[in-house]
Amino acid sequence: MPATALSDATSTDDHNDITLAAAAGLEVARVELLTRLVESLTTTSFTRDSAFSLTTWLQRRAGFAATQARQLVRQAGLLKQLPAFTNALRSGATSLVHLDTLTTVATEPRMGHLEEFAIQLLEHTCNLSVDDYTRVCAYWAELADDNTKLPTSARAAT
Repeated sequence: MPATALSDATSTDDHNDITLAAAAGLEVARVELLTRLVESLTTTSFTRDSAFSLTTWLQRRAGFAATQARQLVRQAGLLKQLPAFTNALRSGATSLVHLDTLTTVATEPRMGHLEEFAIQLLEHTCNLSVDDYTRVCAYWAELADDNTKLPTSARAAT
């Protein structure tokens, strides 16, 4: 259905309700896409289309821009490590904005420390606003960075 200007027959409230429903539908679709991408990372099904990586497959076959494809693959990788986060997204206990926030700080060097804090990071997605969760993620990043700087023997002792 083509987009049209609000007419006298359509109230602003109706328009807002339709807009909210569309936004909710987009969130559900993105969660489903991410869930399928997690499966693709596990099965490497993208290689059947002669793609060397899931990022390449998303660009060639699905038409995503490179930046967006890399972001989706990073998020899918994060969800692969945190299956409880996927369940929380599906149930509506957390949002994609929380996932976006965590993905921003979950850089490659920090990923090794993700399991140590996974339960807390997930619990906070369900209980905190996005602003507060951003602060929690920044704190986790500092802890992970500090732990990364420790020698291996000192890390084992903590």
